[in-house]
Amino acid sequence: MDEQPAYIRVQGFDNLYRDPRSGAIVNVNQDLYTNAVEAALKRKQKEQLMSTLQNDVSELKSDMSTIKNLLLQLVGENHDS
Repeated sequence: MDEQPAYIRVQGFDNLYRDPRSGAIVNVNQDLYTNAVEAALKRKQKEQLMSTLQNDVSELKSDMSTIKNLLLQLVGENHDS
């Protein structure tokens, strides 16, 4: 049976270990991993919300410009009569 070599602790970090076979750094603290995943998800949701709000504001500005132009046309027609 091929034995898995023990991870080697990364100096200066309590939760990080190096896999001697692959050289990969492994975080063994599940809570930190879960927190990082949740933080990334929240950041992505916040970015999506900001994008949606920017699109909504742009659409409202366009709608207001259209309404303004229609009102100016109506006022102009009333003055011409």
